[in-house]
Amino acid sequence: MWVPLSVALVTLGSLTLSLTWQMLTHVRLLRRPSPPSAGNLPPISILKPIKGVSAGLWDNLRAIALQSYPNFELVIGIQSPRDPAVQLVRTFMAEHPEVRILLHVGGPARGLNPKVNNLKNMLALAQHQYLLISDADVRPGPNYLRTIAREATAPGVGLVHSLLVSTGERRLGALLESVQMNTWVAAAVCGADQAGHSCVIGKSILLRRSVLELLGGFKRVQDVLAEDYLLGKLVRDAGYEVRLSTYPLPTACPDRRLAEFLNRHLRWAQMRRWIAPGTYFLELFANPICWLVLCVGLSLLMAPGALTNWPGELGALALLTVITKCVGDELVARQLRREGLGLAGLLLIPLKDLLVGALWVIGAARRTVAWRGTYMWIGPESSLHPLPGAQEADFLVEPHGWVDER
Repeated sequence: MWVPLSVALVTLGSLTLSLTWQMLTHVRLLRRPSPPSAGNLPPISILKPIKGVSAGLWDNLRAIALQSYPNFELVIGIQSPRDPAVQLVRTFMAEHPEVRILLHVGGPARGLNPKVNNLKNMLALAQHQYLLISDADVRPGPNYLRTIAREATAPGVGLVHSLLVSTGERRLGALLESVQMNTWVAAAVCGADQAGHSCVIGKSILLRRSVLELLGGFKRVQDVLAEDYLLGKLVRDAGYEVRLSTYPLPTACPDRRLAEFLNRHLRWAQMRRWIAPGTYFLELFANPICWLVLCVGLSLLMAPGALTNWPGELGALALLTVITKCVGDELVARQLRREGLGLAGLLLIPLKDLLVGALWVIGAARRTVAWRGTYMWIGPESSLHPLPGAQEADFLVEPHGWVDER
């Protein structure tokens, strides 16, 4: 009797935690952007690091270029002239002469975080006080800059980051990414914000140059993997508010493959394991489908006959868990991106949760992190350390840079 009861208690406890987390997300998502203001909009330098030509890159750049904003510049950084993105960006610059666009290619790599190295090289070209770090896969609507600029200029605010909305999926990896980003990741960011703890994701970070310099510049985060989280922590420790924007930011990487999804979220798991180990070990308890499978598996292994007399009850528990979790995820996704996850996304929720559970276990133990062909050791606070014999696999970083300016 105690075995099926234990399975039910653990599973229902995990389901309750998951539903609580989702409720916090709904409360946070009820804060909608107010109409964009027309005045007091500071000039913004948009720093956009790019590596490789991903599907949708042109449309993502176009979404930035068409912002309804009076004064901004776009500074694009590419680490190697061998990168095919160089030619795409040059063509884009030629077709959008109305926007000030600067392209920086190459430059020294003084730290172990390749994105931060790229940002440091771009920063010298940026003219404005307000700096927006914007990843290559974001695709915002025209009022994005107006909304986050108004939020960033509020008294006491030092940094504004965004809640991400994954869209436009076509392949399996992209669909799994969409399910994960529009449910679990959204809940994690919103839940942390409701609890008074900022969980900054670096796809969209707006801050003042003076605040960045006060923290020690990008050099302060050049040797960590979670440079976005650490920036948020440093800003908060310096006495400024870190604000989650009311503007849900669409991201588009429609052709992400399954291997890319697994590598990306394993890297994120390893990162969370090292920056917040206590919270990391609580994450799995909010994955009821994973706990159900784990508890049933352990019960069958340790007491093979313990569940044979409870097939109906076990089936009802499994059905309740899966349906409740899927409905909860769908409601979060619908509030975030209106159309929800779709039938394919709903059917993938149990598989996605099991995959994420497996990545959680691997992330708890693995010390080697892979990022765009670069392999490194990861340590406390996501610090990076060279892996002997490892080298960058895709494009070589050039020691000197050159600039295209229009």
